[in-house]
Amino acid sequence: MVSKDLLLSSRARIRVIFSFFESHYAEDQLSSQNHQNQIERVQWYFDIEKPIFCRPSFCWQTPELIAQASNSGALGVLSAGLMTPEELAENVGRIRELTDKPFAVEIFPEQKTAFDEKKFELLNKALRPVREDLGLDDPEVPKGIDFEAQFKKILDLDVKILGVCLGGLREPYMEALEEKDVRIYGVSSNLKDSKVLVASGVKTILAQGWGAPGLRSFCESSVTASAIDSLTYFSELNRALKIPFVADASLLSEDAVKAALQLGASGIVISDGLINTSESTFPQTWRLPLSYFSDGASEVNSFAMGRPSRSLYTGILEAIQENELPVLDFPYQWFALKDIFKKAEEFGSMDLAYIEFGQSAYQVKTGSVKEVVDYVHGWIKNE
Repeated sequence: MVSKDLLLSSRARIRVIFSFFESHYAEDQLSSQNHQNQIERVQWYFDIEKPIFCRPSFCWQTPELIAQASNSGALGVLSAGLMTPEELAENVGRIRELTDKPFAVEIFPEQKTAFDEKKFELLNKALRPVREDLGLDDPEVPKGIDFEAQFKKILDLDVKILGVCLGGLREPYMEALEEKDVRIYGVSSNLKDSKVLVASGVKTILAQGWGAPGLRSFCESSVTASAIDSLTYFSELNRALKIPFVADASLLSEDAVKAALQLGASGIVISDGLINTSESTFPQTWRLPLSYFSDGASEVNSFAMGRPSRSLYTGILEAIQENELPVLDFPYQWFALKDIFKKAEEFGSMDLAYIEFGQSAYQVKTGSVKEVVDYVHGWIKNE
């Protein structure tokens, strides 16, 4: 016969176990609700229906692509960091003709880099045979980026959403944006840079995982310190930041999207996932080969842009590396090679092109921007 003391002891243990599971269930429910609140915060702050940023490469973006992304309920992002003020105004004007939905303009803060004329001349001399084959003359001396004129144009155009990549803006610029109620996000590839951006006043972090295409956005850390696995990086942001972050890591599968959300992301960035859309200018003859590349086809190096950037490792980049050709500081390296890259697209010569390409770009889908956005949004809703 079971003693009264033993029965009471068993009941006490059951209550303890039940309380343990009940408290953990309550914590999970609270965590889930907090995460949902952050997702809704992103949607409210940027006035978008879907927690998705469409951020195509500057190499193959079009106003039509950006506008269609916004019309699909996402946030279309115009990469304007390398544009002149006139080009910026033309693109913004065209987007506004095509949509009345919110879209973002993304720029680079003023870069403290110098033009090296000697390196420029040596690079031109080495690449002269390539240019001759393409029917090109020697390029003009690159002028770089006129940040002050660019920023003034953004204010004049009454841009509503601004993204900053490669560091944050200084206080006078942030104050000017706040006066006009401009919504601001910052791109970062590590926790230290993210914290600096938060301190500067940005309200959302676009968290750039190591597998994402394009320029690595770091200023406070080295490139090696920014070579962080996305799982680690997203987890750290979720732990350390009070503001939301959206995840960019060449996320082109349902599992990858759900993993980013589980790690605390409040939105998903579609970057190279837009490369094969009908609104993209990416050459048609290059689209099929993308599906045959592996996750190791892209590399992070400075040979095209003058600072670390993830792209397809094409023949011209390999030649620059193997022949130890000079590499100018960003953005001068890009401007020094831009004519070759553009002509390579016209000639269909992938080996001479610059192609921003994430580690999962071989999974890219074809179709319209709306179809890609709907795919990803379906994965988000099923999470």
